[in-house]
Amino acid sequence: MWQNLVCTANPEAPESVHLADFPAPDRSLVDEALNDAMNVVQKVVRLGLAARNRAGIKVRQPLAELAVACPPEEQEPLRTLADLMLDELNVKALRFVDAEDVLAYRVKLNPAKLGPRLGAKLKAVQSALQNADQAALARALRAGEPITLRAEGEEITVAPDEASVEAEARPGYAVAVEGPYAVAVATEITDELRREGIARELARHLNQLRKEAGLELTDRIEVWLSGVPDNVLAEHADYLKQEALAVRLEVGEGPAEAEGTARKSLRVNGVDMTLVIRKVDGGRE
Repeated sequence: MWQNLVCTANPEAPESVHLADFPAPDRSLVDEALNDAMNVVQKVVRLGLAARNRAGIKVRQPLAELAVACPPEEQEPLRTLADLMLDELNVKALRFVDAEDVLAYRVKLNPAKLGPRLGAKLKAVQSALQNADQAALARALRAGEPITLRAEGEEITVAPDEASVEAEARPGYAVAVEGPYAVAVATEITDELRREGIARELARHLNQLRKEAGLELTDRIEVWLSGVPDNVLAEHADYLKQEALAVRLEVGEGPAEAEGTARKSLRVNGVDMTLVIRKVDGGRE
């Protein structure tokens, strides 16, 4: 049949697609507002990951809240794209806050600059600072304004370059700060969140075990789990079956290795567990 096949060239076709010019972009179709919003989303996600890293909490462990302090005009674009941020950071809910809701500020005087000017009064000024409203003072200094402290019956003015502002996360949060952005994640891990984190960890190891066993992406498997807390399986069995393409999920040691199984031992949250998988004969989509 091939000898009867006739190919007709298109005389208007270019010599080669590799030699053809790319089409000129239509700049009017670019959604600049969306581009700007995505840039902010990327910044929030980057800071959120940094906050997680400071707390030593893996991304696979779900957390309850993402708290974001940002310029007011950026809240609505971030709210519109909240699902993207929450998914990337594995957090359940977004809340907009003031930076002071997640950060505690402390003002420190610069003795090298204030000492020559204040002399013996420096100690009294430092004492007055300890009893002052740290948040209000920090707010003024961050805005480039001087602060006033009353010591020994006298009001002493401190310029922004004569003091510094230190910030630390409030209890229950890990925070990363960049310019006007403060991005925090709630660090409390409830039992429910911990169980979900274990399920995510198991799903990762099941898929890694599939890969090590040389299975195709569409191969269906049977799964046996031992050592996994019962409440994790009760709540997340369907999720595990979906993630691992499992047609069956059982509690137990599973069949012997000689029966074409793949086995893996691991330790999650201090608990020893064993995963066993076996390909289902002819089991593909």
